[in-house]
Amino acid sequence: LLINFNRQNKQCSLISQPMALNPNTYKETMSLRIKCSIQKPDMKPKPLQCFFPGHQIAGIFVPPLSRKTTDSIHCQKECLNEPQCTHFTYNDTNGACILMKNMTAHAVNSEFISGYKTCD
Repeated sequence: LLINFNRQNKQCSLISQPMALNPNTYKETMSLRIKCSIQKPDMKPKPLQCFFPGHQIAGIFVPPLSRKTTDSIHCQKECLNEPQCTHFTYNDTNGACILMKNMTAHAVNSEFISGYKTCD
């Protein structure tokens, strides 16, 4: 890949092949070669810092008791959409998303990822 930065208009552009540069047209352009690498994607989303992998929380359930989501991030989004929710617990084994308010306790449990409504 080639990155071009035009000093006059302060814009960058990526091009996959070097283009023939006319020195008069592109005298205010700098080019930089970069290397990119592709890593095998992790199939599970990485928990955010306000998520607690391996912890199950308890509190007052916000109905319905259990929802199904694809991951803990979507479970947190369910919590965001529920005004009463303050915390959530996601079961990584069966996809159960449990929303709660007023957290009362927590336990170590490797099947769960728990977290707050927001990461503020």
